[in-house]
Amino acid sequence: MSKSKKTVNEKKPFLAILPVAIGLVLIFGITLGIWAFSGPKANPQISNPNDPFLRLGDYVITNEKLYYALRQSYSYDEIQRFIDTELLKDINVDKNSDDYQEFRNEIIYGVKKLEDLDSDKTPAEILEVFENNMTISGYFTEAEREAYIELQYRREKYARQKYDEEIEEKKKDGRPFDISKYQTYYDQNYLTSVKAITILFDTEQHAKSVLELFGIDIEKLSSSGWISKDTGEAMTEKEVKQTFIDMYNYMYRYYNNGAEPLLKNGSHYEVESETVDEETIENINFLDLSSDNINKYSKFIFTAKELDDLNSQFKSTIIDSLKLEDSFYKSYTNSPVKLATSKTEQKNASGYFLALKIEETLAQKYVFDFDDDTDEEKIPSDELFAEIEEKLIEENFTPDVVSEKMFKLRREHELVIYDSIIEALYKNAYDNFFKNTLKLEADKYPEFKPTKEKSKDTILSFTLNGQKVTYKVADFFKNLSNRYGVNASFSFMNTHLFLANKEYNEIYNPVTKEVYDKARLKEIIEQDVKMYSYYFSMNYFETQGFPQSYGWKRFLKEFFQVEDENELAVQINVLSDAQTKFAKTFYTYDLTETNNVAMNTLKARMEKIRDEYFSGSVFNLIAYVDYNADGLVDINDKDEESDWTNEQKTLAQLLLEKIFEDTLTSTGTTLYEQVNEIANKYKDSVYPKEDKDPSEMTIYERAKKAGLHVKLESAQTYTNSSGIVDEFKAEMKALYDIAREAGKIDGPLRSDPFTTMYGYHKIALVSYTDYAYKNAEKTETIPTEEEIELYEESLLQDANTPEEEKITISDELKAALTFYYEPVKQYFTSEDRVSLGLIDYRGEKVASGEISYADANFKTKFEAINAALRKSALETLEEGE
Repeated sequence: MSKSKKTVNEKKPFLAILPVAIGLVLIFGITLGIWAFSGPKANPQISNPNDPFLRLGDYVITNEKLYYALRQSYSYDEIQRFIDTELLKDINVDKNSDDYQEFRNEIIYGVKKLEDLDSDKTPAEILEVFENNMTISGYFTEAEREAYIELQYRREKYARQKYDEEIEEKKKDGRPFDISKYQTYYDQNYLTSVKAITILFDTEQHAKSVLELFGIDIEKLSSSGWISKDTGEAMTEKEVKQTFIDMYNYMYRYYNNGAEPLLKNGSHYEVESETVDEETIENINFLDLSSDNINKYSKFIFTAKELDDLNSQFKSTIIDSLKLEDSFYKSYTNSPVKLATSKTEQKNASGYFLALKIEETLAQKYVFDFDDDTDEEKIPSDELFAEIEEKLIEENFTPDVVSEKMFKLRREHELVIYDSIIEALYKNAYDNFFKNTLKLEADKYPEFKPTKEKSKDTILSFTLNGQKVTYKVADFFKNLSNRYGVNASFSFMNTHLFLANKEYNEIYNPVTKEVYDKARLKEIIEQDVKMYSYYFSMNYFETQGFPQSYGWKRFLKEFFQVEDENELAVQINVLSDAQTKFAKTFYTYDLTETNNVAMNTLKARMEKIRDEYFSGSVFNLIAYVDYNADGLVDINDKDEESDWTNEQKTLAQLLLEKIFEDTLTSTGTTLYEQVNEIANKYKDSVYPKEDKDPSEMTIYERAKKAGLHVKLESAQTYTNSSGIVDEFKAEMKALYDIAREAGKIDGPLRSDPFTTMYGYHKIALVSYTDYAYKNAEKTETIPTEEEIELYEESLLQDANTPEEEKITISDELKAALTFYYEPVKQYFTSEDRVSLGLIDYRGEKVASGEISYADANFKTKFEAINAALRKSALETLEEGE
């Protein structure tokens, strides 16, 4: 049975750096190896290039090969470390200062103060992750990690000093920032603010029921104000304010579990009286309504942006519609207003609200770029300019400022880089920063000019205090290899595993120089290697320090770290396919003598998919809290931060059960319709104003008093692979198993109440789908090893496969393979799983001595990095399980 051969240009990670233009190579017919060794200048060379660094069996990685790899990948960071350490060494660092400790905390924990940490991990766990990552990056000791942080701190301190000096210098000539920045900052931050009482209701009828409970005639709601149900007269300003206060205390009593009224006479408002035409008129004057003075959930003072973020309808109603004019009735919503659902983050908002506008501070319209014709009242004061300027100074000190000041400092100290490759790397980073990050034209920043000077033993030099400081290639190589040598060795180990092993490479062995497939090797060279050759001849790699004059052989050796075109050919063509073959060594179909771990078999993992499988349609009734009153379910990621009281937790479960129980009284046809009818009745209901013993109240009244809301989600189909929380998944799986065992559903299956981060749920399974597969012999419920082998062979077929040799896979088997086999295959061949396999391979080979470092110190570093990498890889795989 023939297998179609993959085309030469499939799966080549190296080709990603080049334009796809094989045709150009063929048209121009470039001849390989025609350029002489004639580099633009002789770069500094290490003194011991032929000494061994790493032994891969009998194959030796020399210091020279290591040096070229390190220079290509790590030299830019290393020269910055060396230069900046010297230039900034006189900056005083008090490691015990709050400033330094906050800087250190931000690097490690992401916050300046640990009390502000908001993470599922403890500080100790975060520190461990940081130390592991730093170990992987080559910082093995605490002293090395602290030196890293200290250098970042010195850079920032220096940059801030220079930044402040520039600001002061600019102030001498006027404003330090473009005037448009002052205007923009003012417009975005100096906003209209209001003081208002807002009350959220589940439904329009709920709002009306509460209004009626507090004496408003809901049959006479109009834009002219509320009418008292008792007197039939328009309510006075004092009566309306008192009603809002009473309704707020009624609706949000659960904010403090009813301990005392949230808004209290004497603390938050006071009743005043005045005599007008011999008549005493009472009114309410609001006092301190800050959250600190009332309750952490209560909010009465808003900016326009805060209202908009809460719900855009709040902003349009309170800022734009309600007016503080002579007619008091225009300052409050006379009828319930529906929440907006136009914004993406508010699209699931539900409910209505009432609002009373108390005070308003309008943002003054200032013109910062004023002239003689500008109205005087629109000209900002010097104090306002100064206030905004301080904000802009802080806002504009960014990491880009630090980078800019450091580039400038190095240039001012006459930095010269003698190695053309490192020089190109630095110049590219320099130009990219000013052109692309700062968006400056080439004539707007000083050029970093390449040098024509040469040195045999010095990488770079700069001046400091009138003295020339040099970085010798010997020290440079020593520091690079000590920090990054192990990381570089991983690539050598991986490549050797794949290219020196005929199981993975059936074309050419670069270690033994054996050619296994001469025709294929020639084909790759003619097509792919020629493409590199062509672009090299066209100076495509010049910006990376490898101009055409560098010489093709020298380019191969230093850029790719290969000896010849044959080795480049197999690196281009073999590595990706070899990785796939390597992944297949992680698993077998079933347990074998060499594989006794069940979860390393296709069968066990496919059985796991089968056993965990469910698919069904459920509707979901949620009991939830909404402390921030935005009409959305409050989400609690961590139990310790939950706002739920024990009373609410108990009542939520009773409420869900009661709603389902009362469906017997519903007129609906389906269970969903019945639950929806009862849930809506609950939403519209109120609880008594007067205090009652809980035993005298209904479940609905107690739940309302406790601030519980309900939401019914219509039937949705979910499977075990759906993105639903684990608790929901477990409950649905339990219902599915009951239905599958029975073979049918006689009426929706109901869960008991259960909790998730969203609140409490009770779900009902209305239908299910049983995914079952039987092979031809009806003996297996998952694909057999033979069926998988046929399937894999069928994937190699293409238009050139003879009809009589084509493999046909039934639709039923394809569906089973897609469902069972493909996810398992993807797991074993994933980049994370392959990485773990390579980590273990390297660890075993180094432990056995088959792979060894010439310097034993590197083995210790290898073990540290490999352990950190393995821990990280396992955590990543576990998260994806």
